Amino acid sequence: GVDGGGDLVEAAHPAEVVPVGSQRSCPRRGRFLLHDQCRLQARLHALHTLDGLGALTDDQVARALKDGHPGIREHALRLAEPRLGNGLLRDGVLRLAEDPEARVRFQVALTAGGLRPEAALLERLAGILERDGSDKWTRLAALSSLKGDAPDLFRLLAARGYFQRPGSEALLNQLAAVVGASREEKQIVDWLRVLAEGVEPAPARWRLAALASLGPSLRRGRLPLDEFLRKAGVSSIVETWRSGFLETARDPARDPGDRVAALELLSLIPPE
Repeated sequence: GVDGGGDLVEAAHPAEVVPVGSQRSCPRRGRFLLHDQCRLQARLHALHTLDGLGALTDDQVARALKDGHPGIREHALRLAEPRLGNGLLRDGVLRLAEDPEARVRFQVALTAGGLRPEAALLERLAGILERDGSDKWTRLAALSSLKGDAPDLFRLLAARGYFQRPGSEALLNQLAAVVGASREEKQIVDWLRVLAEGVEPAPARWRLAALASLGPSLRRGRLPLDEFLRKAGVSSIVETWRSGFLETARDPARDPGDRVAALELLSLIPPE
């Protein structure tokens, strides 16, 4: 049996645990008792007790990922983190990126850091950010799970029109900061290629913001933007935007944020 200080009851199957006081409301279903009608706290204690004893199985975690209560699904995601080599659990984690509860999606964004980078993972993170990108904690959780693939996430969200939404600037700025702070040529070059893809004659505001947001990180690292533009093959495209930057910076009727961004861009891009 399990020594729980009198708080745990032993039954007949290695699945479940509840406090003694919950016996009458929970049917006997195994070596330990755990059932959807039990108190949430008792069920959480059951999972974590089994985990602490080294008795929690992958199948039990997989079932918990499908539980009807969001609190159980949230904790199951945490318990799944050291077990993500199991394909069943990995699929269960990715599936919860579309969970109806924001707290569960937030935990998926954190747990995703334990998964190997791949298209399916970025698709799920993009989906979470489309729904919850206005929440700063969800943004930070998703960014913490990126492994050098911020430009790929940028491409996905840009293709879905996310950066044309009001309030998307915060995520755009944070993604750019991650790329710039990496000081990795590949990330910076890929970022520049994305912001220039399918560009309109007059670039959309989000493209200019994506370029301007690189500035602070590049300056701190003493990295020349013009060199990265050349390697990305987009120097000529960005150069055509210069006259627009000058016009925006000089026009007192323009939005102050746009004028500041234009000045930032002019400081980044030396004239040819």
